[in-house]
Amino acid sequence: MPFGVVRRFFALALLCVAATACRADLEVAVRADRRASGAVRVSARLDDAAVTSAGATSTALATADLAKAGWAVSGIRRLPAGGGEVIAERAFASIGQANNALSQLSGPGGVLPDLRLSRSHGLFATTLRLRGTADLSKGLAGFGDERLKALFASTSPVGFDDAEVARQTGAPVSKIIGFRVTSELAGTRVSQTVPFGGSLRFNASKRSIVWLGPASLAALLIGLVGLGWLLRPRDHLARVGATGVSS
Repeated sequence: MPFGVVRRFFALALLCVAATACRADLEVAVRADRRASGAVRVSARLDDAAVTSAGATSTALATADLAKAGWAVSGIRRLPAGGGEVIAERAFASIGQANNALSQLSGPGGVLPDLRLSRSHGLFATTLRLRGTADLSKGLAGFGDERLKALFASTSPVGFDDAEVARQTGAPVSKIIGFRVTSELAGTRVSQTVPFGGSLRFNASKRSIVWLGPASLAALLIGLVGLGWLLRPRDHLARVGATGVSS
């Protein structure tokens, strides 16, 4: 299993902004239709100066293990409005596949330790729910693991230290890196920004009506008619018995 996808993208963003004192915005997005098919997407959006820096540093964060685990990783894509974006995306076709991908985002000790997708069924509705904790209470330390720290130490003098990043860039981490979690469940979008130094409980859901097809509708009607016929004789006998007693 690859080590945290979010951690890797965060390290890339931190390398860029530490070198240029510019800005990067990270997003974790989960898209699912009512059949629980969709994709988990991690993106890092960089401004122009950070894009230039990213070209020199992104090779340090090899992505071969991500590809082996089913993640499609793009190169830096220039945006019409300026800046650029790097994306890692993994498609899924079931709840199990979705949660396998989500478990690779940061791991149990990371910033998204328990983000999970679920689906429940009612008689005429299906509910999709994405919930979990987004925890930035540890600051930059929450994004590091031993392998990533070793890799990071060879490419940047900053390290996973909030005070050092602020000293090098002249701005607190919250001003140079943004982080948000977004869901798009059956077409309904919810997005929340996670504050550095804090945490939040993400909880988004979408209830969809399940429309019956012709065969299912016909079966339901036949069942209702049959139930009516079964109940009718009992009701008729009860009325006859009541009439006999009263006379």
